[in-house]
Amino acid sequence: GIAVSQGDDGAPYVWMPREKYSQLMTTESGVWKVSKIWEGANYQREYSRWDKSSLKPILRHSKKLRRLAVSSNEDVLLWDLGPPGESLSPREPLRLSGRLNDFVTCVEFSSDETVLAVGYRSGMIRFWSFDQTGVSERPVVYSGLKKPIDEICFVGETCVLLISSGNQILQFPTDLSELERYMRGIFEVETGSRSSAKRQP
Repeated sequence: GIAVSQGDDGAPYVWMPREKYSQLMTTESGVWKVSKIWEGANYQREYSRWDKSSLKPILRHSKKLRRLAVSSNEDVLLWDLGPPGESLSPREPLRLSGRLNDFVTCVEFSSDETVLAVGYRSGMIRFWSFDQTGVSERPVVYSGLKKPIDEICFVGETCVLLISSGNQILQFPTDLSELERYMRGIFEVETGSRSSAKRQP
């Protein structure tokens, strides 16, 4: 299915999976621009999964770092769109993997675009940190909820994160080091630090 995202600047992004390639539609100076963003054997395998799935894809984009995130069943696909005005050519996305059969329910970038939060059907949330040089090797993982994550919301430019799950609304810090300290000893946490990591099954 088609996925649509609109940023704070009002610019729409439309992601359309086709049988042989995936398209991205954006606007420049009020004119629609259509680009092929992914094709090839890996895309064909992914498309066959999407075609059989009843899940609606989820699309989010970051304005400053120009990254595009699309949910893909259990995983999130992340593209670097390159500098503004640069023509997009088909490229392989970075895959941010989840757990088998634990499907993505929501995706959101933080206001400062340093964190990508991904919610899952199981109630788990993964927090990936990134900057202009790349993405963290492993996410911080929150697994304290037992119902699907309905929505993730980063509030303005503050370090406040609201998470909705069932009838619960939770608030967390968005700085990952602070978030890790907040959860350590209470919930299962997976981080990029090998000495403190607790691996998910």
